[in-house]
Amino acid sequence: MKAGTDIFAMGFVILKDAAIAKRGSLIQFGMITACMALLYFSVVRALVYDWIHLPDFSHCFLIPIVSFYFVYERRKQLSTL
Repeated sequence: MKAGTDIFAMGFVILKDAAIAKRGSLIQFGMITACMALLYFSVVRALVYDWIHLPDFSHCFLIPIVSFYFVYERRKQLSTL
């Protein structure tokens, strides 16, 4: 009976460690995303202004959508990198 309790306790510790690691990864991702947003806000704002007001650049709104589509289509190949 003691051995079963130890295995459960060790499994709980492993799950707890995995949850802490996942939370840490999410916090790091959030911090990096926030920093990138702050650093590039003025650049993106100027680009969007140009995309809206200059007809030569109006197609630029489609570039992120098409890029995400290509990444989605090749997600299996990209996961092996």
